[in-house]
Amino acid sequence: MKNIIASFALFVGLAAMNNLAKPVLESYSSHVFELSAMYGATTFLLWMIAFKYIHKKSK
Repeated sequence: MKNIIASFALFVGLAAMNNLAKPVLESYSSHVFELSAMYGATTFLLWMIAFKYIHKKSK
């Protein structure tokens, strides 16, 4: 049950981050590559941390 809650919270967080990132990306269109790379790296790190946390809790 905790896994479901954690993954749902992560999904909501990623959706919120995506909504916050859209206007930023639109206003800094010349720096799209750098911003999207940073955004991608942050998202990847969040997923890694979340998966480690979920895996640790499920044991």
